[in-house]
Amino acid sequence: MSQDLPRALAAFADPARLPFPASSIERRETHISWIFLAGDYAYKVKKPVNFGFLDFSTLKQRERFCRAEVALNRRLAPELYLDVLPIRDTADGPRLGAEEGEILDWCVRMRRFADEDLLAARLAAGRFVPAWLDTLAATIADFHARAEQAPAGFGNPEDFAR
Repeated sequence: MSQDLPRALAAFADPARLPFPASSIERRETHISWIFLAGDYAYKVKKPVNFGFLDFSTLKQRERFCRAEVALNRRLAPELYLDVLPIRDTADGPRLGAEEGEILDWCVRMRRFADEDLLAARLAAGRFVPAWLDTLAATIADFHARAEQAPAGFGNPEDFAR
């Protein structure tokens, strides 16, 4: 683990270190990220892991993948995926979105939505509308139909075998 990572994560220990108002911070975790829920926003910090199929092991890689995540996901959820912010080491300690100081790490800033809007919560509460699947399928099909195509030969079986 990077020596700077514990300092970077300390930026999420105190709501006053965030650039946007929040009364509290809640931490969630996946196998590749930490998500901090604070006020109107969710901040995702990528863990310094390398699983072969994804490599977040360096600061440069984490910045690259944060930027790629925002660029890719904004295409279908522009209201959720907002920007990429640095976590900097300032004279007052680590701060999210600070203008000056050494960059300790990067995070994706997203608009937060209520836990009750998660699919599992909607299903458990009987608030899932099956017609949403038709809308979702149509949206994804349209997205793929209009997507830029990869060059000829990209993704051929020999490449995957290698």
